[in-house]
Formats: sequence, structure tokens, C-alpha cells
Amino acid sequence: MFPRWPVQRLRVEGLLGPEGHIHPGGPRHLPPNEPPAPVVVWDHRGGVARVVVSCPRAEELGICPGMPLAEALALAGPQLVQWQARDPHTDRQYLQALGYFCQQFSPHVAVGPEEVHAALFLDVTGTTRYFGSEEALCRKVARALHQLGLRFRLAVADTPTGAWAVAFYGKSLFPSRPGAEDDALEIVPPGKTTEALCPLPVGALRLDSPTLELLSRLGIHTVEQLLKIPPEELRYRLGPGIWRRWQEATGQVPEVLPFLPPPHHLRRTFLPEFPLGDYPSVLQAIEDLLEPLLGELEARNQGVIALSCRLARECPRDTKPRESVLEFLFSRPVLCKKHILSVIELRLETMRWHGTIRGVTLEVLQFGPVEGFQHCLVFGDTPGSEYSPRPVGELLDRLRARLGPQAVCSPVLTGEVNPDRSWIPGPPLSGFGPSLPLPKRFPQARYPHKEPNMSARGYTSEDSEFFRPRRLPRPTTLLKEPIPIATIAISPWGAPIQFVLKGKPYQLTRSWGPERIETGWWRGEIIRRDYFRSETTTGHRFWLFRELDTGQWFLHGIFD
Repeated sequence: MFPRWPVQRLRVEGLLGPEGHIHPGGPRHLPPNEPPAPVVVWDHRGGVARVVVSCPRAEELGICPGMPLAEALALAGPQLVQWQARDPHTDRQYLQALGYFCQQFSPHVAVGPEEVHAALFLDVTGTTRYFGSEEALCRKVARALHQLGLRFRLAVADTPTGAWAVAFYGKSLFPSRPGAEDDALEIVPPGKTTEALCPLPVGALRLDSPTLELLSRLGIHTVEQLLKIPPEELRYRLGPGIWRRWQEATGQVPEVLPFLPPPHHLRRTFLPEFPLGDYPSVLQAIEDLLEPLLGELEARNQGVIALSCRLARECPRDTKPRESVLEFLFSRPVLCKKHILSVIELRLETMRWHGTIRGVTLEVLQFGPVEGFQHCLVFGDTPGSEYSPRPVGELLDRLRARLGPQAVCSPVLTGEVNPDRSWIPGPPLSGFGPSLPLPKRFPQARYPHKEPNMSARGYTSEDSEFFRPRRLPRPTTLLKEPIPIATIAISPWGAPIQFVLKGKPYQLTRSWGPERIETGWWRGEIIRRDYFRSETTTGHRFWLFRELDTGQWFLHGIFD
């Protein structure tokens, strides 16, 4: 991890190339001295210019992050201070270049999502034997980064989250004096990641800000306090994301990292002699860059999964060119140039820019093996022919390019009893085809108490001390918002015999239920409902429920 990366980035800005190589004219060994003036990085936040990062020398002057820029200028006074505007794109670019520089120690390097305290993840599984031991590898990495004049924290653990937590919350910081790289090596012994995480704050699990605020209000500050909650309660009360992060941190489930692709191989750049000002010229330049990339992938039977297109735009009002980044995510690995160009064309049609295009860069961010399908020997559509998800995937790719990546999704069941939370949007094609099964449902909750004679209220009693609620079949059509209806019932606690929907009466002949659904206080809005599956005289079946607090009836779903 690299603390205060927007400040440290200035040290390697003129030294590292985009592929991690050191410029021939640049110094091989940077002097360990500090820059001649304190460095302060500022940015506009909430309509006010504020300090984002400040170096230790600037903090000695009283300049700290979050302070208004006007107050920082007053504290600096006549002293010479280097004021630098925040540039997240350049920070990310040089962090990626540093990741390519670290590929000499491991071929698998991933860039962390943090901005102020940047991080690099190196998968050293199977590579330590080439350096002697993990400690020897850490010392070699420390010497290489020290030669670049960087301050950093280094840690080794069984999982990426465990290594990040130890590095971020560790007390040891590699000093900048020469020959002191071996003073602090944070190496967690194998199998001791859980013990290392327990005393750390809950932020060590890399949770989002709303979740951290909720845990703070509940008085949960350390990972050890969080683990005292049973897994089932933790999943249903605070959401499955926290339990998933803990499983990734301890290695129970694998953590997916976006590793950097090999340099040079899957990236092509076109710098035209004359600026490109029309739409067909830009599309033709992209097509010329796409052909050699697909040729390299086809030789390895690989297809494009994620593609990045960078357009360097030049506007008369700007002093330097701007860069527009377009990223494309395909449902399956594809090699069809016509399909890829059609998706890119749909995205370009929605863009509006002023000026001309000075450069086009095409890069394959992720690729995978191309799937093969066995076609049926019988001509025509037959019941025994195999299903091919390729046309469906191409349709979804075009819809995502036209409507946006968040507009097209597939429902993924969560196992929640609450109908409003019974599914979450997942990636397209998660439920199509035999090679992409749906995720497993969460296990059903068991209730450690016993209540006799509950069959009339929608429960089935068991001989043991546990019992499970009887779940009625779910409707195929679930309304976005329940519709209030007027009902006629014989008993105030029983099922209705008639209800009116949009002025039309429906006579009910049979009903199944009730099924009691309640949510706890930790879910925000408390839900207490009794659901019934009711059938009308015309054969239609509806999913009705009654609010236990108000007695009002609603229509929530329709059975096809």
C-alpha cells in the first residue's frame, strides 16, 4: 500500500513509462531526500476547494486533509508550498504503470480501488521459491520500490483482503533511508489470517461507507465484535455482503481481482496524421485496431470479454486534450468482429463531443476461452436440438450498449422470505444456458423455539424443538407496488370470499394460507403481513395479503 499516493505520484511522474519501464534518460536511483517544498493536493468538494492530501512537511505547518484551501493558504503564509490540483486519472495511470513495474516479481498484479491510499495486490503463490522465501521476496520488492523513492507498507497473507488489512492498519512504515528496507516486514503465518483480522477495525474488511456507518451506530467497531453475531443473523440482518466479505478475507470463498493484462500484447494505438472529425473515420480507425487484436486472440482460442476504447479529444477551448474512456462488457467471450463493432457503434451514437479526435487506443481488458456448441444434424428446429445462447448474448450486448450497462440484468434469487427482497439484479445471461447456473440459495432459517398448534396460522409443527414455516408457491408476476383492494370476508382473520380490483368484482372459491411474513427492526420499514393464494370462479389465481397493523388488503402478485 502507498499512503498519500497523489503526493507520491509526483516522484515517479517523469520516471515510469505506461508499461512500467524506466525511461532511459531518467535516473536509476532517485535520491531519498524530500522535495524542496511541501506538497499539498487539493480538489473541489461540495462546491468548496479543500485539501485532499498533504505531505508530512505540510502537516507540520498545520495543513491537514479536509481543510478549506483558503485556510491552508493562510497557514502557509510566505513559505514556499507546491499546490497541486487533484488528477485522479493521472494517479490511476501511474499506479497502473507501477503495477507493470512490479510484474517482475509476480505475473499476476491487480490495482486496488482506493484512491488516496493506493494499493497493489501481487499473487505470489508459487513464485516465492524463485526468491528463496517470502521474506526474501519482500526484501527484494522493498529495495526496488525504495529505489523509486516511494514510501509504502508491505504485507503478506493468505488472502488479498487479509494482506490489505494488515498493511493499512499496521504500524510499520518503510523508512526512506537506504539500507533500512528490512526493518518492517508484515508477514502473516499461513492459517493465521483470522487471528490477525479479529483485533482490527471493521473497516479492515473493505466494506462500503453506509455499512460502516450502520455498524458504528450498532456499537460494532472491531472484527471480533462482528463475528460474535451468528452467521444466519448477520446475513439476514445486515445483508449478505458483510458475510461474503468475511468469507473472502478468510479464504472460504475466492476473491476475484482484476489483474493487469500482459503489456504490449492486447493494446493498439492509432495516432492519425490529421485529426478525425467525423463519425465514420473514428469507427474505421477502431476497426483497423480491432483486427490485429482479434487475430492474436483467435490463435489462442480466446475471445473478448471486456474491451476499453480511449478517445483523445482536442477542443479549441481546452489547453490540453481530454480523454474519453468507453468500456464494453460482453456476455460471453466473442471473436466476431461484426458483433463487436456493432456494439461499439451503438455506444458511439449516444456520445456527443466537440472538437476532433487526436488518438484512438483499443485495449482488451479481459478475455476467456471461446465456447463451442454441438449443432444438431437434423435440419430445422427439433425438440432434441441443443440450445445455443449465442444469439441471446448478442442481443443483450446490443441492448446494454444502447440502454446502458445497468438497464439490462437477470433476476438472481436470494432466498429471502420477504417478497420485496427475494431477488437482486444480476449480470445478463445468469439464468440462460447450461454453462451458467444460478447461484445457490441461502439456507433456510431455523427457529429455535416451539409454538403448539400453529397449522391454522400457516405453520407446520414438528416433533422436534424446531419447526419451519410453510412457504406458499410464489407468483410468476410480482407487482412493483402492492395495489390496495376492497374485500368481503366472513372472519376478520380468514381469507376473503370476494374482492374488487379496479371496479371489477372477483368471487373467490378457494384460498391457501395464511403465510406470515414479518421483518425485523433492522430492515428499516417493518412489514407484518398474512399472504393468501386465492383462486376465483374463472380460474385465475392471485396473491393477496392483509396488513396485520391496519387490516387493509392488497394484491401483490398474479399466477399465470
